[in-house]
Amino acid sequence: MADLQTGRGDPPAERPASDERVATPLKVFISYRRDDTEEAAVRLYERLAPRLGDENVYLDVKSNRAGTAFLARIKGEGAKGSAFLALIGRRWLTSLEQRAPLRPGDATDYVELELELALNKWPGRVIPVLVGGATMPDPAKLPKTIRRLVSINASVVRPLSFDSDVDTLISDIVTAQPAREVQELPSPGPGPIQSAVPLPIAPTVAPPDDAHYERVLNYMVKEGSVVPVLGAGVSGSIPDVGQLAAQIARKFALESDDLAEVAQQVEVTVGQADLEKAIMEALTPQPDPQEVHRFLASFPRRLRELGRPEHYQMIVTANYDSALEHAFDEEGEDYDLAVFLAAGTDEDGTNRGRFLHVRPEQGEPEPIGDPSGYRGFQIDRFDELARTLIVKVHGAAEGGEGGLRWDANYVLTEDQYIDYLVNDQVVRLVPHQILNKLRRSHCLFLGYAIRDWSRRVFLKRVWQGNQLKNDSWAIEQAPGGVEKGAWKALRVELLRLGPDEYVGELDARMPNGPTRS
Repeated sequence: MADLQTGRGDPPAERPASDERVATPLKVFISYRRDDTEEAAVRLYERLAPRLGDENVYLDVKSNRAGTAFLARIKGEGAKGSAFLALIGRRWLTSLEQRAPLRPGDATDYVELELELALNKWPGRVIPVLVGGATMPDPAKLPKTIRRLVSINASVVRPLSFDSDVDTLISDIVTAQPAREVQELPSPGPGPIQSAVPLPIAPTVAPPDDAHYERVLNYMVKEGSVVPVLGAGVSGSIPDVGQLAAQIARKFALESDDLAEVAQQVEVTVGQADLEKAIMEALTPQPDPQEVHRFLASFPRRLRELGRPEHYQMIVTANYDSALEHAFDEEGEDYDLAVFLAAGTDEDGTNRGRFLHVRPEQGEPEPIGDPSGYRGFQIDRFDELARTLIVKVHGAAEGGEGGLRWDANYVLTEDQYIDYLVNDQVVRLVPHQILNKLRRSHCLFLGYAIRDWSRRVFLKRVWQGNQLKNDSWAIEQAPGGVEKGAWKALRVELLRLGPDEYVGELDARMPNGPTRS
């Protein structure tokens, strides 16, 4: 059996050329509770084993022979795993709580033991799998050793859509394999295979064509029904999410490249003050608006110059910088700002977890205490805006109006993402005027890296696990297999192009031609 970390096993008959890489098979460990998800676990095994090979999928009732040293086998298989699937049903937490008196030191609850090892010692990636309508457990009810489970984006497997849900899960499993490895999956055994497992190599993704630009501009110019959603691929002169994670990791000698995980480790081991200082040092330079920001800021003026009806946009950004606001300020365009307050408006955490509405008119910004009943944004019942609305869904690095500032109000650590994104919390925090506009529009995702779990879970919470109803598009510079599968599951068309180049094409194709060199 090949070693997972090195890809080396028994010497092959012929040594590969020096520029070739030894393939490493996927090793999947399925963890479940017999009184909760046994049927789903067996069905999942029966889908995975023919594709990956029986020896590469571990499920105790299928993999253990008579006389197996059970605990030793669990530890041995887990230590070789690429992906650890934690199946969670409706009775999962109840069973855990019933076994609580057995702790500490009693290994009778093998499920808890498996999960603790997977989260803290085993090399594979942990993927929670919600089965039968289950939701993620309350972190406060979990032992500290496994509490990190709720910070991980979960897959959902439902009885009526089992096959398609498993297809999506398989795509997620494939991404657990290190990107530097060349993935060679074993040939499937006899019998029908309902879906192929995508390789973790960027598939062929087409660039936008003429028909696409015409359709998007029609929605933008004639209907005003496009909501741009900006991700880390659209940023000013300050670091994007990945660069920020790398900077903080280097500063504190950490190895992770996940921003939420890095921030969480620094906050727990060093302290919140040191984390905030490091973040502010990285985000201090004033951001310069880029092509995407300038195009969006100039759009209202372009419509006026064309003599068209004014269609203002709601623009959603997951970035912390203020490059977009600066572009509108330079253009002289008024806009409303809705910013999420992860820390609150003062040291006591006042208004923490609320959105703040900042109007262009003079006056103090207004914290939104009743998201479902708030009607302060200028959006009518037909989803038409009277002026641009910028929504900063993950907070902001800096900002202030009147006597109120919202510096360092960003969703950053794993705990903050748990508070914000767990279950339906995000739907209860985002003002319903914004949610309704977002759900009923054509979304244009620009540089929005869906491989980042926090970005995926935000989309799932907003659309409550459903596909987007209207034509929507994702524009990425170099999309990979994860992006293609994830966007397809949401019914979003993925197209390959840099965001700045993309808006340059939109600008050139506006009815009166480009106005910027």
